[in-house]
Amino acid sequence: MQTDYSFYDRPIYKLTLSIATALFFMLFLLIFQPFGVNNYSSKRIFTLEFIGVLSEVMIVTLAVLLINEFLLRRWFIKKLTLGKIIGWSIWTCFLLGLAIFLFYNWIGNWHDFSISSAAEFIMDITTVSIFPMLGTFFYFRYKNLHKAFQQVVSNKQEHAVQDQLIHFEGQGINDNLMITIADFIYGKAQDNYVELVHRKNDKITKTLIRIPLSVLSEKMSSKMIIKCHRSFIVNLYHVRAIIKGSEMKLFLNYIDNPIRVSKPYHQEVDERLKQVKNFN
Repeated sequence: MQTDYSFYDRPIYKLTLSIATALFFMLFLLIFQPFGVNNYSSKRIFTLEFIGVLSEVMIVTLAVLLINEFLLRRWFIKKLTLGKIIGWSIWTCFLLGLAIFLFYNWIGNWHDFSISSAAEFIMDITTVSIFPMLGTFFYFRYKNLHKAFQQVVSNKQEHAVQDQLIHFEGQGINDNLMITIADFIYGKAQDNYVELVHRKNDKITKTLIRIPLSVLSEKMSSKMIIKCHRSFIVNLYHVRAIIKGSEMKLFLNYIDNPIRVSKPYHQEVDERLKQVKNFN
């Protein structure tokens, strides 16, 4: 099965990676003061000047990562694979280490400018930056897998309930309709009657039964059927899209015009959609 790494190319991932790495690196230097940073103050006194230098390092780190992720990567990675992601991560560590090494020497009047020092610097920076980079990757990877799993579960649930029978029983002798969840679409109040819109022989059909909509909705035991308006009940199985806001609307399969959700039903419909359709 092909693994999905699409999250790796999203702007939110690139931005999170850049910010997380820059913050982590600054806090690491501030707390542990490795790599000779404590030479700035042997007593580890956090002066404003010291914090200012570390802030500059953070800004340089963030700028390099943003340029690398948003500008450079698009030229070198056309198709995402795990091998290319690993290769790009190695390049990122190298570029970041080199940039910080140059900045470190620039503010220090090039006192430690040599190939051996650069190699050691890059290795040290890689050792530190690998933690936020891996953390960001696995966090987004987990979210991606969790979303995919929820979608699979939702699809299985839909498939499982599509043949479930629902019984609409009116107050008249012949007011009965037994159909599957997959066939019922919505119901509309017509005074003391309810007009049931459903599929029959691949055609949209309307069946009128004598019963108030409020009474009928209370009788429904399926989680898929919910009242969304004083005049409508809908089958969430057929919801293909939703508009949220001051006016909430449901778009149903086979129906051209959306059905409006009254404000008192917004929260209940929204929560039910999350349960049965994995809508967010």
